[in-house]
Amino acid sequence: MAPYIVRWTGGSTIAAKSTERFTFWSWVALPYPPPPLPDADSTDADDPTPQEVKDYVNNYVIHARDTYNKGYFNVSIAPEPDGKHAVITGLVEVKRERVSSFFWGLPVEVNGIPISRQFLNIQPKLNLTLQNDNDFEVTFSAAHVFIVGS
Repeated sequence: MAPYIVRWTGGSTIAAKSTERFTFWSWVALPYPPPPLPDADSTDADDPTPQEVKDYVNNYVIHARDTYNKGYFNVSIAPEPDGKHAVITGLVEVKRERVSSFFWGLPVEVNGIPISRQFLNIQPKLNLTLQNDNDFEVTFSAAHVFIVGS
């Protein structure tokens, strides 16, 4: 499977002579949806049993979690020129923390079989504590990249 690469840029502002914590995250949904169940729409004896459906969903959750755990998520910060100041000192990264959020859906049914609280997504996050040593507020760009390999 080819790598799944997402890039986007956001931004924020930090007050003059301050230190603030910013949280950056990936809004990427699961890039690898599960294939349809075999014979899911038929009514013959080959239809999956309730246990087979539950095993299938649980295996997909494990695959998605493992795939995201191997992913790479990062953010780079750069001050934007404001047209007023000839020199803008770069922001100082005081602290970097990697965290993840887990998202679960409402109970669902697959082929009429109840599956409780289906796993939806793992969202990687970075908490960056940034310091602005300038005597003025600084607006900055935050370039995000999220890569999930095979």
